[in-house]
Amino acid sequence: MNNLKSSELKELRSAVEAIDLQIISLLVKRFKNTAEIQKLKRGLKIPISQKKREADLLKRYEKRAMRGKLPVALLRKLFTLLFAYSKESGIIK
Repeated sequence: MNNLKSSELKELRSAVEAIDLQIISLLVKRFKNTAEIQKLKRGLKIPISQKKREADLLKRYEKRAMRGKLPVALLRKLFTLLFAYSKESGIIK
C-alpha cells in the first residue's frame, strides 16, 4: 500500500473511532435518561413497556434511516436492542 493510501486509511479509521466514542457517550446519556424515565413511570404507576410508543418511534426512525440510506433492518435491530436494554434496571446508575 502506498503512503498516500496508508495515510488516508489511518485518517478514516481515526474518524470512525471518534464517531464510535461519540456513540458510546450518547448511549451513556440515553441510558441515564431512560433510568430516570423508569423511576418516573414507577412513581406514576405507568407500565415500563409501551409497545405502541416503541412501534411509533421505530416508524419515525425508519423514515429517517431511509433518507440517510441506512439499512432499515440494521436500524430496527439496533433500536429493538436499545429498547430492551432500556427496560432493564441498573444498566446505568
